[in-house]
Amino acid sequence: MNAANNIPKNSTWKIVLILVAVLIVLASTWFSNRLALDIAKREKQEAELWASAYKNILLAGEDDDVNFEFEVIRENESVPLILTDESENIIKHRNIDTEKAANPAYLQKRLKQMRAQKEPIVIEIGDGVRNYIYYEDSKFIKRLRFFPMVQLSIIAGFLAFAYVLFSTARTSEQNRLWVGMAKET
Repeated sequence: MNAANNIPKNSTWKIVLILVAVLIVLASTWFSNRLALDIAKREKQEAELWASAYKNILLAGEDDDVNFEFEVIRENESVPLILTDESENIIKHRNIDTEKAANPAYLQKRLKQMRAQKEPIVIEIGDGVRNYIYYEDSKFIKRLRFFPMVQLSIIAGFLAFAYVLFSTARTSEQNRLWVGMAKET
Protein backbone atom coordinates (compact mmCIF):
# COMPACT_ATOMS: atom_id res chain seq x y z
CA MET A 1 0.00 0.00 0.00
CA ASN A 2 1.53 3.34 -0.97
CA ALA A 3 1.43 6.66 0.92
CA ALA A 4 -0.98 8.29 -1.55
CA ASN A 5 -3.69 5.79 -0.60
CA ASN A 6 -3.31 6.70 3.08
CA ILE A 7 -4.54 10.26 2.44
CA PRO A 8 -8.33 10.45 2.63
CA LYS A 9 -9.90 11.59 -0.62
CA ASN A 10 -11.68 14.52 1.05
CA SER A 11 -8.25 15.85 2.13
CA THR A 12 -6.86 15.75 -1.40
CA TRP A 13 -8.94 18.69 -2.60
CA LYS A 14 -7.80 20.71 0.42
CA ILE A 15 -4.15 20.08 -0.39
CA VAL A 16 -4.68 20.94 -4.06
CA LEU A 17 -6.58 24.09 -3.12
CA ILE A 18 -3.79 25.22 -0.77
CA LEU A 19 -1.08 24.49 -3.36
CA VAL A 20 -2.94 26.44 -6.04
CA ALA A 21 -3.41 29.37 -3.62
CA VAL A 22 0.29 29.36 -2.74
CA LEU A 23 1.24 29.30 -6.43
CA ILE A 24 -1.11 32.19 -7.16
CA VAL A 25 0.31 34.24 -4.29
CA LEU A 26 3.91 33.54 -5.31
CA ALA A 27 3.25 34.38 -8.96
CA SER A 28 1.33 37.52 -8.02
CA THR A 29 4.04 38.68 -5.63
CA TRP A 30 6.78 38.07 -8.18
CA PHE A 31 4.85 39.84 -10.95
CA SER A 32 3.87 42.81 -8.75
CA ASN A 33 7.42 43.29 -7.51
CA ARG A 34 8.76 43.05 -11.04
CA LEU A 35 6.22 45.60 -12.23
CA ALA A 36 7.00 47.93 -9.30
CA LEU A 37 10.74 47.75 -10.08
CA ASP A 38 10.10 48.57 -13.75
CA ILE A 39 7.90 51.53 -12.82
CA ALA A 40 10.43 52.73 -10.22
CA LYS A 41 13.13 52.65 -12.90
CA ARG A 42 10.89 54.69 -15.21
CA GLU A 43 10.17 57.19 -12.44
CA LYS A 44 13.90 57.62 -11.80
CA GLN A 45 14.37 58.38 -15.49
CA GLU A 46 11.50 60.88 -15.22
CA ALA A 47 13.20 62.57 -12.24
CA GLU A 48 16.49 62.70 -14.18
CA LEU A 49 14.69 64.22 -17.17
CA TRP A 50 13.13 66.80 -14.84
CA ALA A 51 16.61 67.59 -13.48
CA SER A 52 17.99 67.98 -17.00
CA ALA A 53 15.12 70.27 -18.00
CA TYR A 54 15.63 72.39 -14.89
CA LYS A 55 19.37 72.66 -15.61
CA ASN A 56 18.68 73.71 -19.21
CA ILE A 57 16.30 76.41 -17.99
CA LEU A 58 18.88 77.75 -15.53
CA LEU A 59 21.67 77.78 -18.11
CA ALA A 60 19.55 79.15 -20.97
CA GLY A 61 20.26 82.54 -22.40
CA GLU A 62 17.68 85.23 -23.04
CA ASP A 63 17.13 84.17 -26.63
CA ASP A 64 17.01 80.41 -25.98
CA ASP A 65 13.70 78.63 -26.38
CA VAL A 66 12.95 76.66 -23.21
CA ASN A 67 9.30 75.83 -23.87
CA PHE A 68 10.13 72.12 -24.13
CA GLU A 69 11.89 72.17 -20.77
CA PHE A 70 8.95 73.91 -19.12
CA GLU A 71 6.64 71.31 -20.67
CA VAL A 72 8.79 68.48 -19.25
CA ILE A 73 8.58 70.00 -15.78
CA ARG A 74 4.82 70.54 -16.10
CA GLU A 75 4.20 66.97 -17.34
CA ASN A 76 5.55 65.31 -14.19
CA GLU A 77 2.38 64.70 -12.23
CA SER A 78 3.25 61.59 -10.24
CA VAL A 79 6.82 61.58 -8.90
CA PRO A 80 7.23 63.70 -5.74
CA LEU A 81 10.34 65.89 -6.07
CA ILE A 82 12.17 68.45 -3.95
CA LEU A 83 14.87 70.65 -5.46
CA THR A 84 17.50 72.00 -3.06
CA ASP A 85 20.68 74.01 -3.22
CA GLU A 86 24.01 72.83 -1.80
CA SER A 87 22.97 73.86 1.71
CA GLU A 88 19.77 71.84 1.33
CA ASN A 89 17.58 74.92 1.26
CA ILE A 90 14.42 74.01 -0.59
CA ILE A 91 14.15 75.88 -3.87
CA LYS A 92 11.19 74.14 -5.47
CA HIS A 93 8.97 71.11 -4.99
CA ARG A 94 6.58 69.16 -7.17
CA ASN A 95 3.78 66.65 -6.54
CA ILE A 96 3.67 67.17 -2.81
CA ASP A 97 0.38 67.91 -1.07
CA THR A 98 0.00 71.65 -1.71
CA GLU A 99 -1.82 72.42 1.53
CA LYS A 100 0.80 70.69 3.67
CA ALA A 101 3.66 71.99 1.51
CA ALA A 102 2.86 75.54 2.61
CA ASN A 103 4.37 74.55 5.96
CA PRO A 104 8.21 74.69 5.77
CA ALA A 105 8.53 72.16 8.61
CA TYR A 106 6.48 69.65 6.59
CA LEU A 107 8.72 70.14 3.55
CA GLN A 108 11.84 69.63 5.68
CA LYS A 109 10.33 66.43 7.07
CA ARG A 110 9.58 65.16 3.55
CA LEU A 111 13.09 66.14 2.43
CA LYS A 112 14.55 64.11 5.28
CA GLN A 113 12.39 61.11 4.29
CA MET A 114 13.42 61.39 0.64
CA ARG A 115 17.08 61.73 1.60
CA ALA A 116 16.84 58.47 3.56
CA GLN A 117 15.17 56.59 0.68
CA LYS A 118 17.19 57.41 -2.43
CA GLU A 119 20.37 59.11 -3.54
CA PRO A 120 19.69 62.59 -4.95
CA ILE A 121 20.16 63.55 -8.55
CA VAL A 122 22.97 66.07 -8.78
CA ILE A 123 22.57 69.07 -11.09
CA GLU A 124 25.86 70.75 -12.01
CA ILE A 125 24.96 74.37 -12.64
CA GLY A 126 28.53 75.58 -13.16
CA ASP A 127 31.43 77.11 -11.23
CA GLY A 128 31.19 74.23 -8.73
CA VAL A 129 27.60 75.14 -7.84
CA ARG A 130 25.26 72.19 -7.46
CA ASN A 131 21.60 71.66 -6.86
CA TYR A 132 20.05 68.38 -5.78
CA ILE A 133 16.78 66.73 -6.66
CA TYR A 134 15.42 64.39 -4.03
CA TYR A 135 12.54 62.15 -5.02
CA GLU A 136 10.55 59.17 -3.80
CA ASP A 137 8.27 56.52 -5.23
CA SER A 138 4.90 57.67 -6.46
CA LYS A 139 1.67 56.71 -4.74
CA PHE A 140 1.03 54.23 -7.55
CA ILE A 141 4.19 52.23 -6.77
CA LYS A 142 3.44 52.30 -3.05
CA ARG A 143 -0.03 50.89 -3.72
CA LEU A 144 1.33 48.33 -6.14
CA ARG A 145 3.67 46.98 -3.46
CA PHE A 146 0.64 46.24 -1.22
CA PHE A 147 -1.28 44.47 -3.99
CA PRO A 148 0.03 40.95 -3.20
CA MET A 149 -1.09 41.33 0.42
CA VAL A 150 -4.57 42.36 -0.70
CA GLN A 151 -4.66 39.48 -3.14
CA LEU A 152 -3.48 37.08 -0.43
CA SER A 153 -6.30 38.30 1.82
CA ILE A 154 -8.84 37.72 -0.95
CA ILE A 155 -7.50 34.24 -1.62
CA ALA A 156 -7.51 33.43 2.09
CA GLY A 157 -11.13 34.60 2.27
CA PHE A 158 -11.99 32.47 -0.74
CA LEU A 159 -10.29 29.43 0.82
CA ALA A 160 -12.13 29.97 4.11
CA PHE A 161 -15.43 30.33 2.24
CA ALA A 162 -14.72 27.20 0.17
CA TYR A 163 -13.77 25.23 3.27
CA VAL A 164 -16.95 26.25 5.11
CA LEU A 165 -19.03 25.50 2.02
CA PHE A 166 -17.56 22.03 1.51
CA SER A 167 -17.72 21.24 5.24
CA THR A 168 -21.36 22.30 5.38
CA ALA A 169 -22.16 20.23 2.28
CA ARG A 170 -20.39 17.18 3.76
CA THR A 171 -22.17 17.59 7.12
CA SER A 172 -25.51 18.03 5.37
CA GLU A 173 -24.91 14.89 3.31
CA GLN A 174 -24.02 12.92 6.44
CA ASN A 175 -27.16 14.18 8.18
CA ARG A 176 -29.33 13.11 5.23
CA LEU A 177 -27.66 9.73 5.29
CA TRP A 178 -28.41 9.35 9.03
CA VAL A 179 -32.02 10.44 8.50
CA GLY A 180 -32.38 7.91 5.68
CA MET A 181 -30.89 5.16 7.79
CA ALA A 182 -33.16 6.10 10.71
CA LYS A 183 -36.22 5.90 8.48
CA GLU A 184 -35.27 2.44 7.26
CA THR A 185 -34.88 1.11 10.77
